[in-house]
Amino acid sequence: MPELSCDIFLVIFEELQDDPNSLYSCLFVNNLWCNLVVPILWNYPQKFCSMRSRLKRLKLFNLILSHLPESSRDLLKNEGINIIPETRENQLTFDYVKFLKFIDHNFIFNYGYYGIDLNNSQQNLLEQEVYKLLISKCSAIKHLNMDGFDYPIHEFEGARTCLSNIKEFSCKSTDETSLMSKLIQTRCNYLEKLHIILQYDDEIILSQLIGMQNQIQYLKISHKQQTPSTQDYRNIVQAIERIAPLIIHLDLLIHDGFPVSLIPKFNNLQTLIILNNIHESGNQKLSNEQLKTAVFPELRILSIKDISLSVVANIIQKTNQNLHEIQIQRYMIDYVNNNLNNSKEYIQAIYNYCPYIKNVTIFLNNENLDDFKKFLESCHYLEGVEIGIIEYGDFDEAKFLDILFNSAPINLDKLLIDNIFTLKSLEIFLGKWSNKNSLRPLHIYYDEMIDPFSYNPELTKFRESLRFKYSFVDYHDSGNFWPNPSKDMWDY
Repeated sequence: MPELSCDIFLVIFEELQDDPNSLYSCLFVNNLWCNLVVPILWNYPQKFCSMRSRLKRLKLFNLILSHLPESSRDLLKNEGINIIPETRENQLTFDYVKFLKFIDHNFIFNYGYYGIDLNNSQQNLLEQEVYKLLISKCSAIKHLNMDGFDYPIHEFEGARTCLSNIKEFSCKSTDETSLMSKLIQTRCNYLEKLHIILQYDDEIILSQLIGMQNQIQYLKISHKQQTPSTQDYRNIVQAIERIAPLIIHLDLLIHDGFPVSLIPKFNNLQTLIILNNIHESGNQKLSNEQLKTAVFPELRILSIKDISLSVVANIIQKTNQNLHEIQIQRYMIDYVNNNLNNSKEYIQAIYNYCPYIKNVTIFLNNENLDDFKKFLESCHYLEGVEIGIIEYGDFDEAKFLDILFNSAPINLDKLLIDNIFTLKSLEIFLGKWSNKNSLRPLHIYYDEMIDPFSYNPELTKFRESLRFKYSFVDYHDSGNFWPNPSKDMWDY
């Protein structure tokens, strides 16, 4: 049953698509495995090339260029573009580019990062030839990010087939519109994910494309311009209002001038992410008012920056108690703008309305330590808690650590907290924790501090004796305290 066996292998390999090391090892088992794994690795190769991995990205770029036909090579060479590898397509083991399903212009073409010196005319010509190659070979592009290019790719050979299955689309309101017009003409109403970058103008073509969608579930809006009036976007706003009931994942980056009246329209959300950069007091007040009127009964993930805790508490109270993640992204501006006032009201909302919470940010001072105890005792599924201390000087660390030890649920294994403790307090707490009946070791994440045990030989020895009960983890290096709220929303 070789055909059935092949199908089973394919299902297994697709489950490993986020595990590049395992997939790489599968390449060398036999020809069958190699032939199955290569298309998976190449449908979205930038997933395995970190934005900071210059060498990997340059190799990927050169391998794409290796597929260019002789006609393109000659044209580019005549224009003084001499960066095309000598390797020809017929010398490659696979026709790799035909497997691509994700095309992101800014990821592929990053000349300065690669150390490539081309003038604007040369860059445009090179990009045009690469897009001709991609459009002619890629039979099923799933994601297309228009940000940064204005080529009429819908006119290139193979465009009808290539663009017929787009599910994810990213564009600016100022982008070249002929491609969007083509998508409208072909009744492209099957987008599932849409990223809109609002700039300057209200683009009627874009609003038409938005308004015709009937399968969309993921929407990201990046508002780049601080414009004085939301009237600039009235057509786009009307189109977004039409699709708002369909959206279950919403990701907003907003500035002054953003049409905040949109926010309450999304009443079926499961994930809400808001990075709030509104600074004018009148606009900030309006934003808070709109959020207070909003009702998100099905909300499960909430990630917010620079919104008052009173507003967050209000959102929590109007959910159907399905929230399992609440992240408040902390910045010094929060303390300056008093966004962390009402921390008592906020923590009470969590333990009263979030029985299934797993990961959460809370803020403590001496006045709400008793509420902290109720929070730990009520949230039985708690796995990770990020704690911001509002008052450093007089904070009762002994009472806090005593409550944490006695009331922490058995699932708790991640703690991110400001460095306010003496070594003696930590030694006592961790000594007691080593005898606690927990399901997993406690991982203490530290932000902008050093491991307090690293410079004390005696405490280092003590730490080693408890290494199976706790560990210190650099928050910036680990990147795994918070599950990425955008991971399921955006593959780029």
